[in-house]
Amino acid sequence: MDIRKKFLIPAVVASMLVGGAFSSVAMAQQNPDLTVSISKTEKVIDGQSFLISPEAVGKITDEELKAISKQASGSGDIIISNVTESTTSNVSSQQNVITPNAWYDLYIIWDISKQVTQRDTPLAAQQITSVGQSQERTINTTFKLSANVSASVTVPASLKTSIEAGLASEISQSISTKYSGPKVGSGISSYVFWITPFVNRGTWNATGKGNLSGDPHGPYSGSWQEPNKFVEWTQVIR
Repeated sequence: MDIRKKFLIPAVVASMLVGGAFSSVAMAQQNPDLTVSISKTEKVIDGQSFLISPEAVGKITDEELKAISKQASGSGDIIISNVTESTTSNVSSQQNVITPNAWYDLYIIWDISKQVTQRDTPLAAQQITSVGQSQERTINTTFKLSANVSASVTVPASLKTSIEAGLASEISQSISTKYSGPKVGSGISSYVFWITPFVNRGTWNATGKGNLSGDPHGPYSGSWQEPNKFVEWTQVIR
C-alpha cells in the first residue's frame, strides 16, 4: 500500500525517495539524517518490513524481496532504493548463419533453440559500503554482470557468439554516491548498503547444415546464464 509517514533514513536514500520534497542531492547530503514526510510503498513479507522507493516500484517481485530478505542479517527494515533492469532477451528458436569450416560450403545454417529453466535467480549480495553513526563515505565503483554460455564439448566460437546474441549480454550499474550514516542517539547503529544481481538460466541446443554440401553439424548442447537486474538495497541496523 502507498502511505505517507515519518521515517529516519540516510541522506543518500532520502535523496532517492523524497522526489519533489528535496530536489537537490546536495541538500540531502548536508543532513546525515533526515526525518521527512515521504511517499513510498511499504510491504511486509514473512515478517520482514520493506520500504520501496518510487524508482523501484513495479520493478521488483515479492519473490525477489524474499530472496533479499534471506541475504540480509538481523531483523532491521530493508529499503529498496533502486532497480536496474537488463534489456529484454530473446529465448525463442532462431536460425543463425556463420562462417563454415568446410571449404566447399558457403555458409552453415544453425538452428538454435533455448529453454528457460530458472528466472530471477539471486546471486550473492555484494556490499557497497557500511556507514556508522555520524559517518560519511563516498563510493565510486561499477558493478557488471555478463551473459555466459557453456557446453560439455568445445563449440565453434561463432556458434557461441550466435547463442549469446539472443541473450541480454551485460548489465552494468555505476555508483558515485556519498553515503551518510545515522545520527547519534537515533537508535540506529549503522546503515549497510548492498547490491544483489539476479539472473535467468536455461539450456540450449543447436544443429547445423552446410550449404552447399548439406553436411550436418552438431548436435551441440549446453547451458546459458543472462543478467536480469541489479537491486540496490539498504539494511537498517539497530
